[in-house]
Amino acid sequence: MNKTDLIGKKFNKLTVIKFDRVEHRRDDKGKNRDKGYWLCKCECGKEVSIARNDLITGKIKSCGCLYKDNGLKTAKRNLKDLTGKKFNKLLVIGLDRTLLIHCCVIVAKESDRKWEEDPTMKKEEKEE
Repeated sequence: MNKTDLIGKKFNKLTVIKFDRVEHRRDDKGKNRDKGYWLCKCECGKEVSIARNDLITGKIKSCGCLYKDNGLKTAKRNLKDLTGKKFNKLLVIGLDRTLLIHCCVIVAKESDRKWEEDPTMKKEEKEE
């Protein structure tokens, strides 16, 4: 195995820095199936060790940041705005697309409230 053949080459978001290690394995028939790993630096700055075959075939394209970015884009695109809809006692009052969350308030009827008097409260506070 030529250990210098990938240094400096770029595969999607990964740039090969140096040879990392060899994992020695045998298949079911007893043949050697050594796997060479290369240390790569991703465009996001993270360093990862990737098998040579995964780099060459394009199976691995990044350190994982590409998967996260694509998942976030998909989530933002598919997020439905539920503003104005009620779910039991929750009313959706808005959508925050940066955090991918809906903002809600609790809606309760006056008759649903069960007020309990606090024995430690003074009489003046109760009347206010």
